[in-house]
Amino acid sequence: MSKENVVSDINKTNENVQENFTKGDEFKSDDINDKLNEKSKKFSEEEERKLKIEIEANAEKRKVARAESQQRLKDQFMLMSLFFLFVLLFMQLYTLSARNPDLYLINKDTLFTINEAYNAIILLSIPFLFGTLGAIARVLMAGITLAKSVTLILSSGLMGMFSWVGIKSGVLLSLLSPYTQKSNEAQAIATSIESTGASHFYSMALVAIVIGMFSSNVYIFINQKVEQITSQKGNLTRQSR
Repeated sequence: MSKENVVSDINKTNENVQENFTKGDEFKSDDINDKLNEKSKKFSEEEERKLKIEIEANAEKRKVARAESQQRLKDQFMLMSLFFLFVLLFMQLYTLSARNPDLYLINKDTLFTINEAYNAIILLSIPFLFGTLGAIARVLMAGITLAKSVTLILSSGLMGMFSWVGIKSGVLLSLLSPYTQKSNEAQAIATSIESTGASHFYSMALVAIVIGMFSSNVYIFINQKVEQITSQKGNLTRQSR
């Protein structure tokens, strides 16, 4: 084989290699461009989705803010109307009092009622105190801190106060009278309770204490049952998971 033939073969092979190399580069660049286009499309779709979500969230916030502002305006209008109503009533009372100076004279029946109400308030403060003492005793026996049971103690004191109202008014005894053997027994109980002796005072104080303890006991019992049920449900859900 001559030298010229060998040189020509080498040149052909080089040309073929270069052609294949350039074609491969073109294919690779095309693949890269396609991938970049796909990524840009995905990125643009994600941006559009995020923008839509933000627009919907802002629209929802605007709706909520508009509803809150309308509700505030309604509340302000109601308060202003109520204020003007009271102003109108006071103006009417002022004009009536200016024309009728004897309007503020208090009748004897009203004075008697005011006196009875004042005496009742002073009297009912005693069972309120004993009811709160009974509730405090029950709360301490349950091991609950007093700071968390202030409302319970006050409500139990009110229940003790209401028990005295029921006894003093005679409504409680009238409800219990059909269940007694004789009507004279209910009358005797009423007269013994209404008497002012020391022993009867202690019996009334004991009633207020028992009512206060019973009221707090009912609340504590129900609260403990509710906590047990909720804890059991929580344990069942954890076990199921």
